[in-house]
Amino acid sequence: MENLDNFADVVEDCMQAIMAAKSFRDPQLPASKEPTGSQVLASLAAVLFEWVLTQCLDFIITKTIRYRCLTRFKNAVAIYPRLAPLVRNLHDWVQTWIEGISSSSPAFDDPFKNATTAARDHITSHLKSKVDRLLAIVDREQTKMDRSLQRHHSVANTFATHERSNEGILSALHTSYDGPGEDRRDGPRHDNDCLNIEEIRIAPTHQELISRVPPFLPANLYDAPHPLRSDSMERLLDIQFRLLREELTCVHLVLVSVSDSDIHAPL
Repeated sequence: MENLDNFADVVEDCMQAIMAAKSFRDPQLPASKEPTGSQVLASLAAVLFEWVLTQCLDFIITKTIRYRCLTRFKNAVAIYPRLAPLVRNLHDWVQTWIEGISSSSPAFDDPFKNATTAARDHITSHLKSKVDRLLAIVDREQTKMDRSLQRHHSVANTFATHERSNEGILSALHTSYDGPGEDRRDGPRHDNDCLNIEEIRIAPTHQELISRVPPFLPANLYDAPHPLRSDSMERLLDIQFRLLREELTCVHLVLVSVSDSDIHAPL
C-alpha cells in the first residue's frame, strides 16, 4: 500500500487515455493478444479488492474477482485517501465501457462488442455487480469516517464552547469572591466561619443560625477562586466538606432565619 499514490496516478492517467481513445488496443501487441475491456477492468477491480481487504498488494489477479473477509477494510479508506477516489473512478470507467459496447452502434473499439447479446450481458452484469459492491463498501466506510470526523469536530466545538463558558463563570466568581473566615475582606461572618475546615463545627452555632450573610460555598471548578492551591488535595477536601455540610444544614438555617425574621418583624 506504500505505493498506492503512484499506482493510482499511473492507472488514472492510462485509463483516462483509454476512455478518450475508446479503445484498450495496444499498438505494440498483435491483434490476437489484444486485451478486452472486461479483462482489464476485472483485473483492476480484483487488485482494488485485494487492497481493500488485505491492505497489501503482493500479487496481481487477472480475469477473476475473488471475495475475502472484509474485516481488514475498516481503516483502509482513512489510511489511504487515494483508495476511495480510485474505486469511484473504476465504477465510472466500467459504466462508460459497458455503455460503449452495448449501444446499437458500439462507441468502444473492443473485441467484446462482437460477442452475442447473451454473453455480453452475462459478463457485463457480473463485472458491474462486483464493482458496485466494491463501491458500496468504500462509500459505507467513507460515510463512517465522515461521521467520526463530524463527531470529533462536534466534541471539539462543544469543548471550546464549554471552555469559553467557564471563562465567563470564572470571571464572575473572581469578581464576587468573598472568602471564608480570616480570608474575607470584612472578617469572619460568624463564630463558625473558619478558614480551616478542621475548626468548623458540623452543627450550626447560634451566631451562624441568625447570620444574614451568605455562607462561603466554593465553586467546584479548577480555576475558581479559593484560599487553597488548585492542584492540592486539601482544596478538594475543603470543597467537598463545605458543600456536603451546606446540603445537610441549609434547610435548618433557612427555617431558623425565616422564623427569626418573623419574630423580629414590626407589628
